[in-house]
Amino acid sequence: SGEVCLLLGDVDAIKAFVYESEKLPEIRGASQLLVELENEVKQLLANDPNIDLIYCGGGSFLAIAPPDIAEEKKKDIEQLYLKRTKAATITVVLSPPLPYEDLSRGVPPHDPDSLDALHGEGVAGDLLFSHFEAVVEKRSDRKNFGEWVAFLSADLRSKKLAKKDAPFVPAFPIHRRCQSCGKRPASVQDEVTGEWLCQICWDKRERGRAAKRTVFVEEFAKWFENKYGILLPISPPQDFSDLIDARGKIAFLYADGNNIGGLLQMAETPSQYREISKALESALKDALFNALVVTFGEENLVNPRGGRLRFEIIALGGDDVTVVVPACYGWKLALELLRRFAEAENLQRLGKGRSITLSAGLVFADLKYPVHFTQKLSESLLREAKRLFREAEEESTLCHLWLRAPIAAEDAAVVMDSLYLRDGPGRRKLRLTARPFTLKQARKLTEFAEKLKLLPSHQRRVLAEGLEKGVHTSVNLALYQAQRLEKEKAQDLLDAFQSLGDLVSARPSTSDLLFWRQDNGEWRTALLDALELVELGGV
Repeated sequence: SGEVCLLLGDVDAIKAFVYESEKLPEIRGASQLLVELENEVKQLLANDPNIDLIYCGGGSFLAIAPPDIAEEKKKDIEQLYLKRTKAATITVVLSPPLPYEDLSRGVPPHDPDSLDALHGEGVAGDLLFSHFEAVVEKRSDRKNFGEWVAFLSADLRSKKLAKKDAPFVPAFPIHRRCQSCGKRPASVQDEVTGEWLCQICWDKRERGRAAKRTVFVEEFAKWFENKYGILLPISPPQDFSDLIDARGKIAFLYADGNNIGGLLQMAETPSQYREISKALESALKDALFNALVVTFGEENLVNPRGGRLRFEIIALGGDDVTVVVPACYGWKLALELLRRFAEAENLQRLGKGRSITLSAGLVFADLKYPVHFTQKLSESLLREAKRLFREAEEESTLCHLWLRAPIAAEDAAVVMDSLYLRDGPGRRKLRLTARPFTLKQARKLTEFAEKLKLLPSHQRRVLAEGLEKGVHTSVNLALYQAQRLEKEKAQDLLDAFQSLGDLVSARPSTSDLLFWRQDNGEWRTALLDALELVELGGV
């Protein structure tokens, strides 16, 4: 018949599967298993001459196939994930059969008159606007291959939400519980640690131990050897304890592309969609790998402390990346990653004048915090960063948090209110942070933190404690600390204080008080952000 179907798949609850355990070998093993399955899917589709594989990475894939073959591959892939993992599933959806040439024409209707006649009130009107006018000037410009992918993506989300069944292994009271996930009955004893594990966690741990390093770190090692002609040590960190800094902290970085879906939806043809996907994947890898070299330095990568690599790439694919590093390297790595991705030449060409950027959530935490909690918090911080992105004219954004006190909340806004929101004079609140930041603001914050680093630690502590006492008290304390310095250094510090206020609001106001600014009915300051950065070793 000459008809084809679009085949779109995405792994369900991928983070829940990866972060089910708190141990790095199991997290690494889960990530490794998903990458292996992804490669099997890639081979399954790419080796069939009747299938055009457009994209496969980051837990999802997109392909074009004849209807009968598409249905067969859908079943094969769904069974593959369940059979190999016993816990992870994948949702696969098909488009209606249609002529191949209609793929580039978008979803019916196609003629301009019919498109212009589409009209709706209320929610229907909002949906039409978000689909057409919010994206393009002329509705006919929306008719492309990307529209079919958007249509199928909506169907995919609907199917995921409608799923009623999930893999389940019952654990009865008589069963010994797995000492890793705590959910399933244990069936295997780890001879190394003596722990009893369920079969799923045992498979993850064995895979994580057997791998000299993850696929992502292996890719980095090959890239490093090609670029510098030097072999990296093969030993990965054995657990998160190998990744702590001198203060016993790690940094958990989760970055994701901004409005990448919108960019892909503008692809006019399957080949253009493929080109954009490959360019994004290549740019993200190059940005991360170069950022790692700049952050750690060649010498620390070639001869790491204890002979083990000082980072773990947990996920790298599509338009997102997850990396764990010692806390003292987290800030620099985040800024370098955001900068290099935004400056990638191949992305600037694809963007056609529109910046293609990342947003990131960055958590600094002690090892006592569960990894799944840290990961959830990084996701929430990322959402805060993306909220700023929508207001920041397409600039890269970052939201970070230092978990200084135990807080049982995964919502970044709730946690930051608990840590930084205080009662102020009158009805005004004091917010002791200016987060989230654009990349430009974050780099400015780094400069100010470097100046504050020159102060003795007890003076920095006085400045931080003064913020808790209110606007006027903290300003007086800061002025007193500045006057104790030599004239030139005092002026530099006062200039830094003033500039810190400008990070909150660059618009001058008669109510400005040194590093304090009034914003949305609150007094806000970035001074504590800079002081924390010094204490974390970020500068």
